[in-house]
Amino acid sequence: MSMEMPENPPVPEQRPDDLATEAQSEAAEPAATVTNEEATEEVAPEDPAPPMEDDGEFARCTAALTALGVEYEVLETIDDPGQCGIGRPLKVTMAVGDVPLEPAGTMRCKTALALANWLAAYVAPSAEIAFGQGTKLMEVRQASTYVCRNRNSRSDGKISEHAKGNAVDIRSLTFSNGETIDMVPRKEDGSFTGAFQRTASASACLFFSTVLSPGSDATHQDHMHLDVIERSRGYRYCR
Repeated sequence: MSMEMPENPPVPEQRPDDLATEAQSEAAEPAATVTNEEATEEVAPEDPAPPMEDDGEFARCTAALTALGVEYEVLETIDDPGQCGIGRPLKVTMAVGDVPLEPAGTMRCKTALALANWLAAYVAPSAEIAFGQGTKLMEVRQASTYVCRNRNSRSDGKISEHAKGNAVDIRSLTFSNGETIDMVPRKEDGSFTGAFQRTASASACLFFSTVLSPGSDATHQDHMHLDVIERSRGYRYCR
């Protein structure tokens, strides 16, 4: 018995494009959307020149330092490997007035100005209230200024603000009454020394965009970290 084949056999329907397999769809789509910032980072040079303040900005800043009695030397551009460096570095020897910075520290003018304004406006007056009229700030001892490294000296992660000349770590403050206040955790210290240090730390947030007080984390137990990193809308991070 023979069977007649239909003149027009049915043709299997093609699957529409939108029903393609999941694997095909995923392969066709980009793995991730690249933001403008990420794209910029990908094409940015690995060893860019350090940013340079314009002449007017630098002149205004150094004039303000001079008015506050800050003593400094303008150094040659520091252009270290990677993103480390300072376009117009200063070597600061006197932090404010006749108060030495020991040892002398290398930083941007903006950092030096924030330090001088903070010392003059809050640290020195607060010392007179805490330790008696006539008490003068005699020395600011720093633990670190410019150094080419990552944050917290890690081998990976983001570059430190120290590597851009934006930061200074305060180790201790010495006063004319002979007292030296080491920067150690004093959150629960009910003495005038504790009150003074907490006042100094809180007021620093008006001048620096980052303030990490002694005891704020494991890597800041014996100094106060201050930096002038620029964040969106002037955001401050102070602990």
